[in-house]
Amino acid sequence: MFPIIFKKYFLEFKKKVVQTKIKGIRYIQIIRQFGLKNTFYIYPWFSQFKENNYPYHYQYYSIETKKTVIQSVLQSHNDQKIIKKFKLKNRRIIYFWFKEFQQSKNDHHFSRLNHYPFETKIKAVLALKKGNSYKQIQMKYGIKNISSIYSWQKWVDQNQIYRLHQKSGCNYRYQKKFCNDNENTIKKEIKKILGLNKKENKILYLKIISKYVYKIGLNQLLRWLNFSKSTYYRWLKKNNQPLFLTTLDLAIQKIAKRNCDYNSQGQRRYLLGYRRLHLKLLLIGFKVNLKTVYHKMKKFRCLCQTPKNSFFIRNYRRKKDYLPNHLPLTNLIQNNFQANSPYQKLCADITYFPYGKKHQFLFLSVIMDLYNREILSYTFSDKQDHQIIIQTLNHLPVLKKVGLFHSDQGTPFIHQHVQALLKEKNLIPSFSEKSSPQQNSCVEAFFSNLKGERFFEEKRKFLTPQRIKQKVTRFIEHYNQKRRLKYLGYLSPNQFKKQHLKQI
Repeated sequence: MFPIIFKKYFLEFKKKVVQTKIKGIRYIQIIRQFGLKNTFYIYPWFSQFKENNYPYHYQYYSIETKKTVIQSVLQSHNDQKIIKKFKLKNRRIIYFWFKEFQQSKNDHHFSRLNHYPFETKIKAVLALKKGNSYKQIQMKYGIKNISSIYSWQKWVDQNQIYRLHQKSGCNYRYQKKFCNDNENTIKKEIKKILGLNKKENKILYLKIISKYVYKIGLNQLLRWLNFSKSTYYRWLKKNNQPLFLTTLDLAIQKIAKRNCDYNSQGQRRYLLGYRRLHLKLLLIGFKVNLKTVYHKMKKFRCLCQTPKNSFFIRNYRRKKDYLPNHLPLTNLIQNNFQANSPYQKLCADITYFPYGKKHQFLFLSVIMDLYNREILSYTFSDKQDHQIIIQTLNHLPVLKKVGLFHSDQGTPFIHQHVQALLKEKNLIPSFSEKSSPQQNSCVEAFFSNLKGERFFEEKRKFLTPQRIKQKVTRFIEHYNQKRRLKYLGYLSPNQFKKQHLKQI
């Protein structure tokens, strides 16, 4: 069963219905003409017309009429005469007004919205603190509801006296609640705190809000800090979680701190990404998701920083040895960087490290085995000539099987002495095309990791050749022995070599 819905009609419509009835038209014809359901609506409209000369809509009575009605009641006038004189609906209205007058002899009771002056509110709160009951205060000061006294007391206890000045009926939710004269000084203090800590830290924001919320107000503070209230409550909820560190948190911090690099000024930089740290946690015995590790590292600020290449801008001129070249410069590898056995395919390249204030350079020559990405030999030199390549090749043994030696078309690699030494070592030369470093991408990637991880935060003027050699040798030793590569199934080059040689 659906509930009965009573249709509402306008005042003009009711007048038309009553006028047609006065003309003597039957009820059935009126129902058909105006589309009414039944005669239930017409009878009250017609009786209201007889009393008030128009159908009853809704009547508001002013305070003056209420006062005059009560005065006439006090003078013991007849109720029927009062109803006819003031055109009231029934006796119940008179009784209701008179009851209100008896409860409190105050003019404020006749207004729809009760407003009390500030002095009355303060007097009521002080009387309550002296030990008077709520009922006594209500009768003494003519307060309609006891709940008003309770709310006034609550505001005074919470140091929110400004709320006692508010007018009744207004919405103060989105208006400024705090009137602090030191707003500009507080604003400057907050700017100073945020200026010292340039990185956005939610703990810092929460500390600022907790410090100034009672002076400025939450809405104003959030407007200054430029983030929403939902964000604030989300941060507050996360911040209220237990402060103790779990075993996983301690393990993440310990592993991240072990794999750090320090520049010449003592500044620390984390080197491990969340994927490699997640792998180390799995090897230790932790069962944890990759995203959890990422969020934990982000929380503790131990994520590795992305490298920038601005430090290694090429700012020197290459010296070309204009030697006759009779070699066929062919690319024998053809971007196939996979090898089935050690010393089958070798890649070589040269890079440089700037240091000092006078644009000095230290050059590094490297030979990599593509079988397990191991750095077989490396040498340092002040000059980029064929001697650095010869010194690097001297560390290699003479091969029993023929192998490939891949490099770029740089003048040190094309030199006759270098080519003669390659023949002695049983190596066939292979060259990538001009201006195409992607054809020697394995060694280029190694140099990128070396420079990005070890020389990212180094300043050129503080670097020395001894420090460069020290950092490079440490990196290569760590790379060969401990660095887990994704290409090798997250094994280090030495581990991969030992594991596969045992199987053979």
